[in-house]
Amino acid sequence: MDFQQFITPAPESQYQSLLEPSAAMAAQAVTDVGSSFADAQDQGAKASLLSEGEEVAAVASAEEDVTVPPSFWMWKTTAAPPTPPNPGPNPNLVWQVDTWSVMTPFPTTPPIWENCYGCDCLVVYETDVVAGGAVPDKYTCFNPGGPSSHVPAFKWAGTPEPEARNDNWGGSHRIRSADGNECIKSRSFAITAQDLDYPYGAGEQGNSVRDVFWAANIPGDWTEFNDNLAHATYRDLPQVVVGRNRKGELGMETPCPEKGVHRYAFTLWALKDYIGTEGSPLSPDTPFADMIGLIEEKELARYMFYGTVSGRGLQPGSHSFLQKVQSGFKAWF
Repeated sequence: MDFQQFITPAPESQYQSLLEPSAAMAAQAVTDVGSSFADAQDQGAKASLLSEGEEVAAVASAEEDVTVPPSFWMWKTTAAPPTPPNPGPNPNLVWQVDTWSVMTPFPTTPPIWENCYGCDCLVVYETDVVAGGAVPDKYTCFNPGGPSSHVPAFKWAGTPEPEARNDNWGGSHRIRSADGNECIKSRSFAITAQDLDYPYGAGEQGNSVRDVFWAANIPGDWTEFNDNLAHATYRDLPQVVVGRNRKGELGMETPCPEKGVHRYAFTLWALKDYIGTEGSPLSPDTPFADMIGLIEEKELARYMFYGTVSGRGLQPGSHSFLQKVQSGFKAWF
């Protein structure tokens, strides 16, 4: 039987469907077969057309089975990192402890320009004065029996050795810069510390920067500082000049905030010479502001790191009667 008589000639627009994807062609073919099926009178023709329609439907089904699901082309966002427990100097940045030691080849973060001088860059590590982003209680008034450490203790690297230094082949040579000149060597170090949020804590009005510690003329071949080294002597003379704080004591003013989170900034300075002379030695009574000028005059590089101390209210013996009265007036007015 000639089935052409049951099939209506397709209009010109239908030929354009040949350019469509195979799935669209299969769907159109199913429609055409269904239309012819309705017009057919012979039962045998109906059975033949039905078989043809099933085959076309199977082809269309196969096309759908191999289609890539839409989720394949969709992208997913990565969750933000957790907020660190202690705020850094800039609350809009995420501050991460640099877990570096002398056993590793280099720190996990690159140095900035102010850390470097000559052929080396200062790197501070093993910061006893800062643990997990906070200043330990042994440095503060919150330690039972009072503070047991009175100077910031830490270690550093980045001290050049111009006379001899091992290279990659096990030999030794004088360290020289790219222009052939011998690298600059730090003659001494200095350390300063400041409370950036005195007296009310970070974000409060009426705060100022309070100077809490300075030490200078630390020998240039030292790579650490602590209570024992701060008071070391040579021929009965102190090797380091430890400044007097605002309370008249030698050493670091004991952190003892009443409220808020206080950010303490510690700075290690590499200097090209000692401060003072044999005829006019540096006095521990030199004001902090004057010390900063003397230090910057001889500065080669500096390295800063931070730690926080959280206030815990008034502490016994931390205030005089007059200070308590003044604090009460401020609260009222």
